[in-house]
Amino acid sequence: MLNYWNNFACAGGKKGDLSPFVDDAVRRRLLDFTVRQVKDRNARYGQEEILDLIDEEVAAARAGRS
Repeated sequence: MLNYWNNFACAGGKKGDLSPFVDDAVRRRLLDFTVRQVKDRNARYGQEEILDLIDEEVAAARAGRS
């Protein structure tokens, strides 16, 4: 763990610089987690079926705007 702090300090990182770094790391992990969940949930559907559902929903949304 100390090596990470040393590398961070050697790269010019200061005490207040860590917060944005942590925020970015958390956002990336949450995005990865969400993508994994969506992929797992949709694994039972074929690509063609998903694309058809997307087309139907887009058409419905556009029809509602007209």
